[in-house]
Amino acid sequence: LDLDGTILENQESKTKNSNVEISPRILSELSTICQLNIPIFIVTNQPGIAKGFFTWDDFNQFRCRLESTLSVHNVHISRWYVCPHHPDSGYPKEIYNLKKLCECRKPGNKFARDAAEDYLIDLELSTMIGDTEADAGFARTSGMQFIKVHLDHDGFQNQSINTWVALQRVAEVK
Repeated sequence: LDLDGTILENQESKTKNSNVEISPRILSELSTICQLNIPIFIVTNQPGIAKGFFTWDDFNQFRCRLESTLSVHNVHISRWYVCPHHPDSGYPKEIYNLKKLCECRKPGNKFARDAAEDYLIDLELSTMIGDTEADAGFARTSGMQFIKVHLDHDGFQNQSINTWVALQRVAEVK
């Protein structure tokens, strides 16, 4: 799963005070997926770290709050794959050693290869759910299926479905 725009609203900065509200429908479908013993992986680009908008510590505090919210609904994330890199310069507080092109930034597929190796996953039987062309490219180069989504409250989005519907489809395949 992608994070921003897929299960949460897009947020340029992640801190201990960032919004971690998830639609009840999404929470319900994530819980169903966990009950079916389907592992859930979050694969997310977080360029705000490289840009200096927030730190790794800020992100980890945000992640802990989000995981607490998920755990109340019996949702467990098997692993987070987080890319902190960004290739562009010019941000006042940017972190220079994170300003680079890398294989972990979607659409690069390093994290898919890592998950396949670490968890013995057949990527051809896996599905990436996301809202951007970078997510689609990640799925394509990894040999995964891709479902383009939008959040419930985003209204109609061309060629995409609600995130909760995509999660429901994944659960039905099992």
